[in-house]
Amino acid sequence: MRKRLEMIKNNTGSALMVVMIAIAFIGILGMTVMGLAYTNLRLKTMDNQARSNFYSAESAVEEIKAGLAELSSRAIKIAHEEQLQGFTESTSSERTENLKNTYFNTLKDSIKLSTNPDKYDAAKLQSYTSKTGVTVVDFSADVATSRGAIIMDSVNATMTLKNVRVEYVNNGLLSSITTDIVIGLPSTE
Repeated sequence: MRKRLEMIKNNTGSALMVVMIAIAFIGILGMTVMGLAYTNLRLKTMDNQARSNFYSAESAVEEIKAGLAELSSRAIKIAHEEQLQGFTESTSSERTENLKNTYFNTLKDSIKLSTNPDKYDAAKLQSYTSKTGVTVVDFSADVATSRGAIIMDSVNATMTLKNVRVEYVNNGLLSSITTDIVIGLPSTE
């Protein structure tokens, strides 16, 4: 029993054990913090890449809208020229209706599919984009839904391209934007 008491009182080397345990604990804590920091860095990098991809897809949609605005400008010019040819032979309301019909028919003829005049040509829309990795999804084979359809609204004088879907792939990440593009009759006043 006496020997045990002497061993308990004699604590030489215990400081070394406490230091070793503290160093191990600090090492484990440091490795955990480094692992969390690395995971956080990877998540931020992926978030930045996803955000960049989204903005690239969004800029492709804006390029398509700019291309359609250019088509709209040409269509209204053709409609005005046609309206001027028969200006004296028609009433004001007839001229307005003829302008609207010519404008929308010209515009629709510029973007419709040759095989299905009620669907827009995705390749024509894609031709307005300058980015590589951008795809305008072709819904022309989907006849059961209005995806890819050109919808005319004579009451509101608009033409809607339904479900224009733009996909952008970069570094294995896909960003997809689906939107309806509504084109109205420009003001003639």
